Amino acid sequence: MILPLMNIVKRIVGGGFPENEYPFMATIWLFENGKYYFKCGGSYIGKNIILTAAHCLYGRDIRRFEIRMGGNNIFKQRHTFKIKKVVINKEFNSSNLQNDIAIILIDKEPCKLGYKSLLIPCNHMADECNKMGAPLNVIGFGTVAPNVGGHIENLKKINVQTIPLEKTGYNHKLITKNMLLANNIVGGKICDACTGDSGGPAFRKINGKNYIIGIVSWGSGCSKKKLPGVYTNVFGYHEWIRRIGGFPPCANH
Repeated sequence: MILPLMNIVKRIVGGGFPENEYPFMATIWLFENGKYYFKCGGSYIGKNIILTAAHCLYGRDIRRFEIRMGGNNIFKQRHTFKIKKVVINKEFNSSNLQNDIAIILIDKEPCKLGYKSLLIPCNHMADECNKMGAPLNVIGFGTVAPNVGGHIENLKKINVQTIPLEKTGYNHKLITKNMLLANNIVGGKICDACTGDSGGPAFRKINGKNYIIGIVSWGSGCSKKKLPGVYTNVFGYHEWIRRIGGFPPCANH
């Protein structure tokens, strides 16, 4: 069962706190009832582009959002950016969360403020991006226990592994080739993403560089061994990202 839209934001369960080493982590805030509320995570991928999950923004007035970056404390992020434009993948389906990916264009380039970006996969990286059992790093501000809403104050990281669909309890009709499934068991505890982590990155170091492999998307509950977190498979959209974001082709990137 796919969680209702309001509950699809995910949380990292069972991870350890990292140092201030993930400058590409962005947060998305929504203005409601006279103040800003944390809504989702996002990833800086270069220029003035933030990558996130479509369901974080779908059906909302983009003028009510802002982006924040800088630092591991969610209440002490150093820079705020205005949103100029949002491009939600035209194939996004809000009912089953297929093609759950969106691009945000912000008013300044974080790289000019010293921020480093995640890299976008290229055509020749298909095997690396899609292989089962491969490790992924997932970071976010989601709460750290199942059935608890809200978010945590400090950025948290977990390590998960991709899992083949046939080893899970998901209905095969719900999972497409443009989705990844991942969790991990450490010390008898299941590491997973859940409420508060949606839109954030799942990334891996390849040849010494950090590439974004997935976007936290949805799940049927949290920390369930046979129902791992579901991620948008970024490789399936790398050409779309480059086209919309104005990035050069892989050969020149």
